[in-house]
Parts: sequence; structure tokens; C-alpha cells
Amino acid sequence: MMEISINPAEVRSEAEKTTRKNVSIETVDFNLIGKARKGFNLCLTELKSNDVKLAYLRKYATTLPDVQKFYDRYMIEANKLADKLKDSLSVTKACEESGNDLLILATHVVFMGKTAMMKVAKFGVSEQSPIHGYLDLFKDPFMPNNAKDFVNDDWLPSKHKVEKLDVE
Repeated sequence: MMEISINPAEVRSEAEKTTRKNVSIETVDFNLIGKARKGFNLCLTELKSNDVKLAYLRKYATTLPDVQKFYDRYMIEANKLADKLKDSLSVTKACEESGNDLLILATHVVFMGKTAMMKVAKFGVSEQSPIHGYLDLFKDPFMPNNAKDFVNDDWLPSKHKVEKLDVE
């Protein structure tokens, strides 16, 4: 797996600056998600995978004092988005046709940031949406089912996918 170097002191310093400005904790979480996303986006295309996406998110999240709280908030955002998407017939139909799970799709969209979340909630899978034409990229989970696995570096999406295939 690719080694990612992050200076935790630098990330904490940025988070403290943001917190001092009376910005909510949720915004700090999205700042960390944004930094993880930027690192992921800088990877060469052939190195991008759900494992690398999770590695970037873990590295930045571990700079927080409470990683459990970060994971819980991340999943709350994903669940809220999935619930909004359930109300859209076009999204549920597109997900059924492509074999996507709404919650898994939502975890990927949360990683894309607040703006992408708002656009997906508003436009679904239409041409104005950032996920239009890319549903196949969001089929496989990259977030574990619980915070303990999120903190544990042994859990990787690729292993989860293999286990899932063995069971079926």
C-alpha cells in the first residue's frame, strides 16, 4: 500500500484555527475530509482505489482527539444523504439498475465534500450531478461498518470485497 506522509501538528493547527473562528465541529470534519480528498485526487489514476481513499481519510482523522466521533459524524452525514436519495425515484431506479447500494454511494459522495453532497441531493444522477455517469465507481464500500474497523489499519475495502465474494 502507498505510504502517505502527513504532519499531524500541521493538521491540528489548521483545525484549531478553524475552531477558534467559532466554526462548528462539523465544518472541521469537512475540512479534514477535504484535505484527504485533495491528497487522494493527487494520486496517479492507476494508484487510486478504495483502499487508498480510506488510507487518506484515516491518516487525517487520526489527528483528531476523538476519531470515533469523526467516524460517527461521517456516517450520520452519509445516512442523511442516503435517506434524501431514497426519496428520488430516478436515483433509486439508477442504483437498482447499476447494483449500487444507496448508503455505500452516500459514503463516497460525503468524501466528495459538501458541495457535491448538495448537488447530488438536488440533482440526483442527472447531468448536473457530479456522480452522473460514474455510478460504477461507487459500488464497492470504502468505509467499514463500525468505528473500531475504521481505526484498525488491518481492515481494507479490498479484503472486505474478497470476503463478500467468498460468502456469495
